[in-house]
Amino acid sequence: TKDKQPENFVYHSTTFQPFIENLMSVGNSAIDKSKTNPDCRFGQQFYVASEKLTAYLEAGGVSTLVKFKMAENAKVLDLTNPEIANKFGYTKGLSRVEARNLMGTWDLTGIDAIKFPSEKNPGGTNYAVLNPSILTPVGVE
Repeated sequence: TKDKQPENFVYHSTTFQPFIENLMSVGNSAIDKSKTNPDCRFGQQFYVASEKLTAYLEAGGVSTLVKFKMAENAKVLDLTNPEIANKFGYTKGLSRVEARNLMGTWDLTGIDAIKFPSEKNPGGTNYAVLNPSILTPVGVE
């Protein structure tokens, strides 16, 4: 069974304790996208998942989950919606390079996050967070 949470809660998997402690201490200002992996699907962003299981699988089995509340007024480009994905030319299964190249053609002005289907958990969803200020750390699970 899927561990579905309300849409405004998202999860990030990490084992880097100094980051977790800093996040719990100073909040989302601890998120430094310059320290993230540039080879990810939408490049150097902060990635979270809608479901605990998806966060776990996307991070290769990392068991420490940081729970965030996502701002309800966040502007999200929802590529899980087939009409929107089609309009933006996004199809599930694109390589990371293809997705990054495609993203480079989009006007993301005012967009806080990109919601997209998980490649590692069918039916799961991820967010590439362009604007970390939409996230408020809630706790560690």
